Amino acid sequence: MISGQLYTSRQQRQLARLLLAGLLFTVATLAVAGSADGADDTEGDADSPEVQIKNYRQGILDLESTIAVARGEDNQFKREEEEILYEIRQIDSELGEHQTKLRALRNNLACHRRAVARLEKESVRLKKLRSNEEKMLQQRVSAFYKMGRIGLLNATFSNRSLPDLITFSNAFEELVQYDKKLIAAYEQTLELQEKSRASLEEMSVKIDGFIRKAATEEKEVEQARKEMSAVLKGVQGKRKLRRKTIRRLRRDSARLSEALAKVKDELLRREKAFLDNKGRLPMPAEGRVVTRFHQWQENRFGEKERCEGIEIEVADGTPVHAVGGGKVIFADYFEGLGNTVIINHGSQFYSVTARLESISVAVARSIKAGTVIGIAGDAATLFTNGIYFEIRNGERQ
Repeated sequence: MISGQLYTSRQQRQLARLLLAGLLFTVATLAVAGSADGADDTEGDADSPEVQIKNYRQGILDLESTIAVARGEDNQFKREEEEILYEIRQIDSELGEHQTKLRALRNNLACHRRAVARLEKESVRLKKLRSNEEKMLQQRVSAFYKMGRIGLLNATFSNRSLPDLITFSNAFEELVQYDKKLIAAYEQTLELQEKSRASLEEMSVKIDGFIRKAATEEKEVEQARKEMSAVLKGVQGKRKLRRKTIRRLRRDSARLSEALAKVKDELLRREKAFLDNKGRLPMPAEGRVVTRFHQWQENRFGEKERCEGIEIEVADGTPVHAVGGGKVIFADYFEGLGNTVIINHGSQFYSVTARLESISVAVARSIKAGTVIGIAGDAATLFTNGIYFEIRNGERQ
């Protein structure tokens, strides 16, 4: 039972209306400031539009934060990729230089080997000529010695004259000397060719060493390129994964944004439905309207005042319902009105149901039209004419 002292004076009733107006003004101000967006600290029903909006917005913020981190990682991987690609280009340039150097060395070695082959071939030819000349010289020297020196006996028995014999002997001796000089020339040429061949062989050995060294360096550079390519592949794989993650997160964010828009549309639809039904709203409880809006009334103490809502005479135990969907913003004892439930129906419209025997809903709960918010009892008729119901607009208090 509620103490009758709460309803014994007009001043207390007026104070209650002022307090109610102040409460509704505060709620409307918070709604404009953003509390109606779900940014309040009060937790409501998990399925309420306000809670869903709050959760969706938090989910979108979390996803955007994760996307920002993933994009930062992707940019880092991109920088690493560019650095590795630069290193690979440098390696490719170095590898190209090694390959050019190696080709030049191999061409040089081939030239030297061809020169050595030509010298060897020429040496074989010269040695053959020298051998032939040596045989000819041997035959001539042998014949010369068999003929002997020109004397009286040779001149006497020869069928040639002495001058002819002397001329022949001198010519034969000159021919022998020529053969010796020719053989000496062959020897000198062969000696020079041998020196050239040895020099070319020595140079070929050095070039071959350079080639082996250059080939080793080329393999090292190729190995370094393979390793850098493997690192590049890893970084590109990570970047590909990050981009895939970013696309997935953006799809999730888009789905949440779509879901958020649907919930907002549903909330607007409910608010619009309440506005569309304004003037045709159902009664909050089965009973008889005993006092109408702005009707002057006289309470049980003989005090007259103008009613800002309506008073409904109901039987004890009658369930009292919400006249429209919305969010409960107050559900407690209110001085001057008793047990009171205030529901925010959106668009700054509020329903106030007071003088309840008990309250069946909690603050921050989203409810539908027809939800039982309380039970009527003798508290409504002990000092007044019934339960009190009022519709208020936050724009005018």
